[in-house]
Amino acid sequence: MNTMTPVADQAMRFDRACQWFIDLRESPQSPELIASWLDWCHEDARNREAFEQAREVWQGTANVAPEAFDLAPSRSPSHESDGSFAPVTMARRRSRFAVPLALAASVLVAAVLAHQLMPQMFDRSPAGLLTTQAGENRTLKLADGSTVALGAGSKLATHFDAQARRLTLEQGEAYFRVEPDRTRPFIVNVGELRVTALGTAFNVRAAGARVVISVSEGLVAVDPAGEASAVPLRAAAGEQIVIDAEAERVQVSQVLPDAVASWQSGRLEFTREPLRAVLASVNRYATQPVALSDPRLGELRFTGTVFADRVQDWLRALPEIFPVSVREGKAAVVISGIPD
Repeated sequence: MNTMTPVADQAMRFDRACQWFIDLRESPQSPELIASWLDWCHEDARNREAFEQAREVWQGTANVAPEAFDLAPSRSPSHESDGSFAPVTMARRRSRFAVPLALAASVLVAAVLAHQLMPQMFDRSPAGLLTTQAGENRTLKLADGSTVALGAGSKLATHFDAQARRLTLEQGEAYFRVEPDRTRPFIVNVGELRVTALGTAFNVRAAGARVVISVSEGLVAVDPAGEASAVPLRAAAGEQIVIDAEAERVQVSQVLPDAVASWQSGRLEFTREPLRAVLASVNRYATQPVALSDPRLGELRFTGTVFADRVQDWLRALPEIFPVSVREGKAAVVISGIPD
């Protein structure tokens, strides 16, 4: 039975973090040591917090002039002329500042290594915002050990604390592979929706008012109102939930697990998707924006594959599928209906 008080536990974690800094300073090129250090960081969020606190100690001391620590050599009045130092005074000072200086030096080494190996751990951008540019896909490791593949033109805000791992997909698409942690639920908010992972790998795509949640492993619970409801929707591996606020429709259907994250291979897969939702995804990869001349065209249903690097080919083929014309303008490619 663990009878350690929270204060004592915190002190021991901080002491262990400091020891890691010292070890890393002595063997900065050791793959085994670095791997063990990363494992320790991932074992418990409190370990990472202790490491972060020690890093902040370094940042605080790095901006303070040496005079503030009285580190300048002290001269003995009796030896002022010959430039020798007072041995008793220096010995006392070395004893007094040996630990802080060792800590500061080791924190510097560890902080540099951390920035190289785990940049997301120290992300201090507003709300922990992760972004991708148009046409850019990125795979990132989150602070809890989970991974997220972020599709092109996406924005994902992260906020992890001791109670929960909360993320908000502001736009775009993301595929999550969740690290199990029974004490902290993994929650993804998309607009008014709340998606809770129940030990799983799943994909979330936000296309305007339409959100598609597809599961490749495990199970997710979806609360359309954004709060835990009495009976949330659930989707298991091979299922997807489509919630279209504009059409006021919720649909649960089957999906091939291998197709859940096919966009990572450059294939955008759609099954009876409104053209407006298809364009919302295609525009994240297109070199030129694609727009509809009439919003009603957005309700046309499209089934098929759009290759992310061949959007122009898909646009040229679109008039063979729908009664539309495609015209390339200066600011955008415009899809128009053909009059009857």
